[in-house]
Amino acid sequence: MVCPLSIIIGEHVWLVLDGPVDAIWIENLNSVLDDNRTLTLANGDRIPMSPTCKVIFEPSNIDNASPATVSRNGMVYMSSSGLDWQPLLQAWLRTRPHHEQGVLTELFSKTFPALFTWAKQNVRFCLPVLEVNIITQASKVLEGLLPDETVPQHHHNRRNHDPDTEEIQPGLGFTFVWPRLHIYT
Repeated sequence: MVCPLSIIIGEHVWLVLDGPVDAIWIENLNSVLDDNRTLTLANGDRIPMSPTCKVIFEPSNIDNASPATVSRNGMVYMSSSGLDWQPLLQAWLRTRPHHEQGVLTELFSKTFPALFTWAKQNVRFCLPVLEVNIITQASKVLEGLLPDETVPQHHHNRRNHDPDTEEIQPGLGFTFVWPRLHIYT
């Protein structure tokens, strides 16, 4: 079932297309990317795109895109060798309570490089996986597993002490495995 998108007039809508670039559909999007901002379907129907609708492409490469398509886009290229996982982790840690930051930094630094190296050598991935993808997913899953700091002091589930390595480590292991089960074969 398709649910209609409810937006406020004038509010920006962002379409994020993060799959591989297919030569046929990317050429069909050229009319959307140029000044008339109209999608022309295979049956001849034309669908105008709202001026507040923005499109972001996040492909791993643009091998199938024509020069005409590339010229209609602003490009930002980020090599995985230029941005490793540590800045992403540090940015996420700044959003966490101070007492968790040291423990999490130590655990990620000790375990993640070895786990990622082991996975690259021993696991066959269905899709290419970068360190930054795993760190992003792991931080989101771990955020759900760590205690919420907004719980009032008098609440019975409130921690009376700072978390230590033994309390966080099982959750960290879970965060490295669970989001990736669908990409292992």
